[in-house]
Amino acid sequence: MHKEFVVLNAFCRIAGNEEPQHIDSLELVTFFRDNGLVVSEADCYMLICMFDSNCDGLLSLSDLTNILAPASYTYDRHKLGTQKYY
Repeated sequence: MHKEFVVLNAFCRIAGNEEPQHIDSLELVTFFRDNGLVVSEADCYMLICMFDSNCDGLLSLSDLTNILAPASYTYDRHKLGTQKYY
């Protein structure tokens, strides 16, 4: 499975609609709470600001891709980092 497809699915799930343009802090709070984590909107906003490439207070698909699957990510590197050693 391509990392772009995985990130797009995550983006749609977090944004909460089928054709999202961005993710805002309230959508991120809702996503976390739906998954059993209580996080404040202020914390989510700070998180977004850390990764927001155009400083509009929103995460784009490109921003989320840079967070979840940076250019340095490769399947072989992931596989090596998650091997079990006996």
